[in-house]
Amino acid sequence: MKQTDIAKQLEKLWISSIRVYSHHCKPKENWRKRWLHTYALCRVTEGDFELASNGTVYSLRKGDWCVLPSGTIVEGRTQSEHPAELTLILFTGAQLGKQAGAWRVSQPGLPMEGKLKAGTDTPAVGALCEQLVQTYESRQANFGITLKFTLSKLLSALLATGEADGGQRGSSNGLEPAIAYMDKFYMHNLSIRQLAGLAGFSLNHFTRMFKQQLDRTPSEYLQELRMAKAKQLLLSRQRIKEVAKQVGFRDEHYFSRAFKKTQGVAPTMYFKRNCHRVGALYYGLDEHLATLGLQPVAFLSYAERVYGGGGCGESDSGASSDCMRLSSVAPNYEKLLRIKPDLLLTSDRLDRDETFGLIAPTATIAHSNSGGRMLEQIAAILGRERQASEWLERYGEQRERLSKSIHNHWGRANAYFIRVSAGYYRVYGSRNQTGTLLYEDLGLSVPSLRMAGEWAKNISLQDVPDYNADHIFLMCDPTHEASWRLKELLGSEQWAALDAVKANRVHAAGDLMFKALGSASRLRAMERIADQLGVRR
Repeated sequence: MKQTDIAKQLEKLWISSIRVYSHHCKPKENWRKRWLHTYALCRVTEGDFELASNGTVYSLRKGDWCVLPSGTIVEGRTQSEHPAELTLILFTGAQLGKQAGAWRVSQPGLPMEGKLKAGTDTPAVGALCEQLVQTYESRQANFGITLKFTLSKLLSALLATGEADGGQRGSSNGLEPAIAYMDKFYMHNLSIRQLAGLAGFSLNHFTRMFKQQLDRTPSEYLQELRMAKAKQLLLSRQRIKEVAKQVGFRDEHYFSRAFKKTQGVAPTMYFKRNCHRVGALYYGLDEHLATLGLQPVAFLSYAERVYGGGGCGESDSGASSDCMRLSSVAPNYEKLLRIKPDLLLTSDRLDRDETFGLIAPTATIAHSNSGGRMLEQIAAILGRERQASEWLERYGEQRERLSKSIHNHWGRANAYFIRVSAGYYRVYGSRNQTGTLLYEDLGLSVPSLRMAGEWAKNISLQDVPDYNADHIFLMCDPTHEASWRLKELLGSEQWAALDAVKANRVHAAGDLMFKALGSASRLRAMERIADQLGVRR
């Protein structure tokens, strides 16, 4: 990169916070996996250190630098019987830029990542690093300004003199090229002699160095890599023959024997017998796990997203008291790394996040508004079909009983589900969990054909008369803004003119919409609606 381009890029980099550490690593010391929520510069000042970033392994020696972006999962270990010394510079910031005449703020985009090539640690770069350490430790007046100024100079020097490896691991005289090749071509028939040649070592020296630095032989590393890939592929419900082929085994029987030897169980039974610690990364999946007899070790809470971190009754009922509550608005990598799940469940309603696959095998569950389809998917993965079948039987019996009672009491009654939020009034149609609950499970009718195929529609106060119904289930978000909008609605002429309001058939929905996502709560939600409709159960 040209020096002028570097200068322009750094001009627009605003650094908000800096922390600097000198870390002494004991011989054979291991860093557990952790989520890096800052940008980081790592410099080895003594000894050798192995650093992994999102599964990419870098062998660092004295004088080596490594640049790590925010949002990666890192781990590391001392490579030998000797200690190592590291300098860690952690910083946060933003990139400023103009677009269409307006200033925009974005994540910093440093033009390098990973291990920097040899020759980066010049005397000038080393002096700036030492100055950062001394400034941070001294904590003298205005040290924050000095830190930011010195870090800017250091980044400029690194960008000017160092070249990132672009994700390819390091120099040709280390293990990095061989490890990178194994990570990329693990499905091929790789020979140890071929890998030794990539590293620039003799066969014996390569094997000895690999064992010394990674605490396993090249064959063991390759086997572990293949087994990890196989676990993820097994979640796709592919045939064992196809999984074996994709991870480098020509014979499915040999693959099955190798899998059982390393994992203790046949590949077809791995998730059915080995998954006792399961994390739920979408709403309602925790309840499905509980229904199947498994308490999730982590769950995505309705409370934080909908109620601003406050309680929300039984909406999180699938999780036990010692289950980790995950944030719906921030990454949860560090929390998930800490609890070490056997399996993670997520939904196809969320954007695919490859980082979860670095923490544990991750199954994507196809979302469904119907009562048991998601439960059946999870049961098939975990070998809990019997528990799912028992729940579906109870669910079917209750649905039949309650829908019949409602029809006998009200005939062909119709209903709307209306939500009041801080920014809108929203009417829900049939293509969502509340629509399925009201119209499919309990047999109520959709008042308007235009909402029969709709997910939801935002309306104004003037539109309210167009959504007349025999019954209205009314939900209000627990915020001050939503409460004011609710008062405006309840005091309006438009609201007073509705048939359900005149007949006193407006029912408090509470968190019914979110309960309809979970299995156990869905059964209770049906009973609650029947009670509100005055139907004997």
